[in-house]
Amino acid sequence: MKNKPFTTDGCSGGMSWFWNNVLRRETPWRHACVVHDLQYWLGGTKDDRLHSDIRLFADVVKNGHSIIALLMFIAVRIGGSAYWPTSYRWGYRYGYLQQKYNKREKEGIEIARKICADRHIKLDF
Repeated sequence: MKNKPFTTDGCSGGMSWFWNNVLRRETPWRHACVVHDLQYWLGGTKDDRLHSDIRLFADVVKNGHSIIALLMFIAVRIGGSAYWPTSYRWGYRYGYLQQKYNKREKEGIEIARKICADRHIKLDF
């Protein structure tokens, strides 16, 4: 089965929609959501996933939204498992249950770096 292309909705759960349409501005931590989506697409070990979720939490806290950060952290820890049959699960570039929690592939990391470079987003793994 061919790997799925990277996709992002910015910040999930209606968050980007709310900031864009109600508050009429960009979500302050949208870049962190895109990096988080990219890391979820790429997949990796359970430690990689935890690091990704903690980084998202920290970035939202840095923007002064600690309660939202905590709610987001809980949501991604529960809903982002590689074992859920969703389009946004950990390692979603692979077919369902094909990746699970394996070490990241070099090819995937290079693709992720290029995606970030094209979008002028810093990727630190």
